[in-house]
Amino acid sequence: NAEAGFPSSRDKLRMVAALFPNYLHVVALKSAKIRSLHDLKGKRVSVGAARSGNELNARVLLGAAGMSYADLRRVDYVPYNDSIVLMRDGQLDAAIVSAGLGVKVVSDLAAVVPVDIVPIDPEVVARTDRAMAAGVIPAGTYPGQAREVPTAVLVNFLVTHSEVPESLVHDALKALYAHLPQLRASHVAAADIARERGLMSRPIALHPGAERYFREIGVLH
Repeated sequence: NAEAGFPSSRDKLRMVAALFPNYLHVVALKSAKIRSLHDLKGKRVSVGAARSGNELNARVLLGAAGMSYADLRRVDYVPYNDSIVLMRDGQLDAAIVSAGLGVKVVSDLAAVVPVDIVPIDPEVVARTDRAMAAGVIPAGTYPGQAREVPTAVLVNFLVTHSEVPESLVHDALKALYAHLPQLRASHVAAADIARERGLMSRPIALHPGAERYFREIGVLH
């Protein structure tokens, strides 16, 4: 994908495991009166650092809604942590944030400035050509969020390349799942990591070490 900064194919890339979903958060200042994706037209919006996963997700999302960056008043290419600071200071109307649930900077912003988590219609998600799936941000995830919000989700993957030894990948996976309690204690998004869901999506070839591990635990038959 040249647009993502990869002008040639990466045929040695191998999947290790599916981890946890990222949720697209379209975070808007309540004063900006953004109630839907189409209300982003004419607004100042941050889409994430240029060519980052966040920014590419923003492109896909807006495209599925029949929009492009040209519809926005201003596009800022800054990481979402910085975007939230700019929103707090009134320099941005909205930010598109791709992350696990419970993004700290979003919670911090919502605690001091009235914001809306803008819903993403499942029909829009369906037009992403399976890049995303429909999901919800549960009510109460962020301060002032009284209702669940429909959104788009996509899976984060642990990947490696074909030349990494089988034993290393196998043992790394075994250690990852053995230490899930520590991971879950460190971040709420890790609650969605489970070895039973390690193969919930397989967009690329599985590394032999991962294949051996998932066969051993009965997830792969």
